[in-house]
Amino acid sequence: MSKELPIKNIILGKGSAKVALPLTSVDDAALVTDANNTAQASPDIVEWRIDFFKKWQEEQALSSAVQIIRQVMPETPLIATFRTKDEGGQFAIIPDDYEQLLIHLTTLDIDIIDVEIGKGPALVNKVIKKAHQAGKLIIASSHDFDKTPTAKQLAERFDEMAEAEADILKIATMANNSEDVLRTMSASEQAAKHHNQPVVSMAMGQIGTISRLATTVSKSAITFACLSQKEASAPGQVRINELRQIQNILEGKSHES
Repeated sequence: MSKELPIKNIILGKGSAKVALPLTSVDDAALVTDANNTAQASPDIVEWRIDFFKKWQEEQALSSAVQIIRQVMPETPLIATFRTKDEGGQFAIIPDDYEQLLIHLTTLDIDIIDVEIGKGPALVNKVIKKAHQAGKLIIASSHDFDKTPTAKQLAERFDEMAEAEADILKIATMANNSEDVLRTMSASEQAAKHHNQPVVSMAMGQIGTISRLATTVSKSAITFACLSQKEASAPGQVRINELRQIQNILEGKSHES
């Protein structure tokens, strides 16, 4: 059973999967609006997708952006993610710049930093060490926007993340058929049994939408939603109000807004 992980005002791994909303703003002006709209939806977690932000290469701009988010949502757990082009993000980035960016994030008012496990053990281990020294959590991630790996590959990927001492283990796959969806959800459920860290998983694409909803089956500790399809950061995301309604139905809860 995955351990429970307290993060600000939530406990990851306890109760329902926590609902995360992405911030995909391109500049400060958009970020102010988006942060306020996001706060009104009361997500459990916010993920700031830095690769959408035009000034992601400027450290001062990143610092100012975090301040904008925190002014609106001071107590909401914040994930900082630069999704690289290789894994479905907006920009290609060389490993040295990626490492420098993530290490800078450890100095900001961020709770969780996303590091792509595929960037290699040297980079991953250095970032994890720096983050833990700064009191930050690490979500190790792997995103495949073309296919779903084999069950063996998925298990090995979760194992690699756990061995690197990441705090949260996340895998997202592209589902091209129902077998892909079932394989990802099964691998997630097995990883939650075998590892001490909370597991996060999703099968992307329309056919994979069920994986974002049936988290009691996959044991995914976080599910990613959107305010509207315009703000979606990955294919298959469901609007937050609809997602929570379906969560309540699947978990046998009374009707809630």
